[in-house]
Amino acid sequence: MKEVPTIPEKDYTEKKLEDFPDVFADIVNVFLFNGEQRVKPEELLTSMTRSSYKVEGRLDEQERDSKKDWMQNRICIAIFGLENETAPEATYPIKVISYDGADYRDQIRKRDDIKRRNKKLLDQAVREGMDQSSVVLEPLPPFYPVITLVLYFGDRRWNGSRNLKDHLTIPSGLDSFVPDYKINLFEISFLDEETVAKFKSDFRYVAEYFVQTRRKKEGLEPIFSLTLKHLTHVKEFIDLMNAITNSKIFTGLPDGVTERSDKTMMTYIYDDAYEKALKKAKVELREQVTAEVTQEVTEEAKKEGEDLFARLTDKLLELGKFADLRKAVKDIPFRKKLYSLYGIE
Repeated sequence: MKEVPTIPEKDYTEKKLEDFPDVFADIVNVFLFNGEQRVKPEELLTSMTRSSYKVEGRLDEQERDSKKDWMQNRICIAIFGLENETAPEATYPIKVISYDGADYRDQIRKRDDIKRRNKKLLDQAVREGMDQSSVVLEPLPPFYPVITLVLYFGDRRWNGSRNLKDHLTIPSGLDSFVPDYKINLFEISFLDEETVAKFKSDFRYVAEYFVQTRRKKEGLEPIFSLTLKHLTHVKEFIDLMNAITNSKIFTGLPDGVTERSDKTMMTYIYDDAYEKALKKAKVELREQVTAEVTQEVTEEAKKEGEDLFARLTDKLLELGKFADLRKAVKDIPFRKKLYSLYGIE
């Protein structure tokens, strides 16, 4: 698919779809329980995604993409975290272990708070001459696992590290004493059809898009089976997909969803929405770069510069060479090289 030059909508909008309990539970059930409906949406409690830590006396923060407590009988039995990645990151295992470590540290803090409250009750009983065995103490919760799922949306295989030990220089003789830490990474674009079919929520649309787009780039025929009939979280789906693909090609979907069309997602993304977004992006980019380049030329050469660059802009837009066009705005020698390359005089 050609690049559509737009500003990515990341951060908050990228996390909203996955944060819905039905979508979050669906992702966990497919990847951790092979599609078995073990985690129910109503059992998930949204948890704090931000944690703080000190480095050389300075307080800093880190934030997960999405995190939920798995509750049963009002007791947390596990914490699930989701992280989105679009490109391999070399030190990702270190990043994940810091997230998980913060949640384990928080479990210790909560238990310590309970111990302090219980101690106050016992001390008060002693002061009042009561039998300490009659005091009803708050039970200590058991420690529970913290599991992070890394969802990788790249169209090339993850070539970064998955293990903590890959980043450690371990002195001779110490390797067996250094525990390893492996990330749970899932390559969305390379899921098989059987796995994609196990998703019950809107995430199936996400998975199918990346799998089939990867097939298209590899020269294989994409097979879009899903229609838009059952897409539930329309706006959040659009926000997520625009953010991850660094485009706005999904902005044209709402009309099709509203109509509950029987057409597949392929029709709207590749035919309707993509072409509309590409046309709009070309107009916006043309206006932007023309305004920028005319500020760089002198008044005497302004008319000539506008004409030359307008012709170069048309050529590069036609070829889809948006990166070259952006570079030509600031880099005058490069711009002149392009004039010569495309015979613009």
